[in-house]
Amino acid sequence: MVAILFVICLAAAAQTATPPPAAPDLSAGWKALAEGDTAAAIQAAREALKASPGHPEALALWGRSALSSGDVQTGTGALRMLAGKRGTLDDFRLLALAHAMAGRWSDAGAALDRAEKAPGATADGLYALAWMTEEAPRRAALLRRLETEFSAEAKGTSAEAAFWESKGARLLNRLPSPLPADGAEVPLKTLYDLEWAAAKTASGEELWLLVDTACPRTVLSRETAERLGLATVPASRPLPGAYASSPAPAYTILDRLDLGPISAENVVAVVVDDAPGLLRFREGRTVLKGILGMDLLRGCKVRFDRQKNLLRLLPASAPLDRLLDGEPSAWSSYPAYDVHGQVFVPTALGAKTAILGLMSTGCTHVLAAEAALPGTGLQASSKNAFSLAPSSFFSMPDRASGTQFAAMDRVRHGSLGWMEECLMPVGNVRTVPKDAKVGFGPAMGVLADLPLYPATLGAEIPASTVVGKKLTDFYALALDLPGGKLYLKRVLFAK
Repeated sequence: MVAILFVICLAAAAQTATPPPAAPDLSAGWKALAEGDTAAAIQAAREALKASPGHPEALALWGRSALSSGDVQTGTGALRMLAGKRGTLDDFRLLALAHAMAGRWSDAGAALDRAEKAPGATADGLYALAWMTEEAPRRAALLRRLETEFSAEAKGTSAEAAFWESKGARLLNRLPSPLPADGAEVPLKTLYDLEWAAAKTASGEELWLLVDTACPRTVLSRETAERLGLATVPASRPLPGAYASSPAPAYTILDRLDLGPISAENVVAVVVDDAPGLLRFREGRTVLKGILGMDLLRGCKVRFDRQKNLLRLLPASAPLDRLLDGEPSAWSSYPAYDVHGQVFVPTALGAKTAILGLMSTGCTHVLAAEAALPGTGLQASSKNAFSLAPSSFFSMPDRASGTQFAAMDRVRHGSLGWMEECLMPVGNVRTVPKDAKVGFGPAMGVLADLPLYPATLGAEIPASTVVGKKLTDFYALALDLPGGKLYLKRVLFAK
């Protein structure tokens, strides 16, 4: 693959003009990528590059398709060529994403610096770039630039810029650096088949937060934010990440959030309206108030110790033996990629074995994109539709025809509380009604009645599957996102 990139690079350098490849080649490739068929998308990009070496859109297709298949090295190479050839703000921003997926944070930072100075800025690109920085002044400056350069598209941006300007020279979402050598142990409890960690605010209020590896940001309910007296500001555009959110939520900032013996500072929290579903769950008098996102966990080694009811956070430099209880040979390792703060892993779906899935400890089920079914050997049906049980969880009704939902938000909250506006309202919830193989690479499981969502999720890196608790409950879980690894140990009952 590297040799192919080198040949294309030489060919591109020799070109004095780059006529566009035939439109059907690229349109077919982008369609294949949207459907999760990365092999077909890569082939379409190669054919386009043969016809027009070095063409920017073909390089963009190849880079995104390679990243989506988990081939980060090839994807980075293609996007590096794209940034060198066309060099727009979005080109460098995507290159920064590729470097982050590979754990090359200094290279990612350098690409973001280049993105700020690059031509071809768009309002969406500037907004996404602002949210990729963790410095309040820099974020404010990028929002002011958006307001100046794209005044017709900047409604609400001024209020956001003023919000960040009021925060001074803060660094956002900061755990102690480095973490204490012995790490931190955070109380963890299993509730509604999901796992919740204990956190405390600066005022001493205890918050039980859902721990979700698919949630890029910490989330609070609006009722909680108001009770804590937190100033909020509406987001003027969908917050960037693997998923779009519309209408855009508000957000706030917590000066401090304690996790066991350590304190996170300047925690940015998305504020969502209370709705039927996850944030309404109660245990006795305890109202579960939000989600602990990967913005605070992505720089740590993380172990879900279900046996001791602890979330163990270790420094990125901690030896592997400490993360895996002194028995690394008992664990299997898989690549894990940081995509805008969400954990993507190589997964298999039916006959497809080279797709990326989103690993979600905050999802009660395993889901697949209906658009990703071609090539899997699996067939969809509307005869076994999901309906909501009183607990707001999925259950399988015993009926011959699908159930119509007037509001799909009740379904999405039932299984994916963090996916606030991801699934648009649809009709029947379709499933693969027979056994479907799905899993981490060769570690395949068989799930009956696999639910489907209507379109491949993902703004830049599509997730053809969402791997939730129906699969992960068979494993003990450990995550080293700085090192790009997910560790699984098969157990009868996960611990």
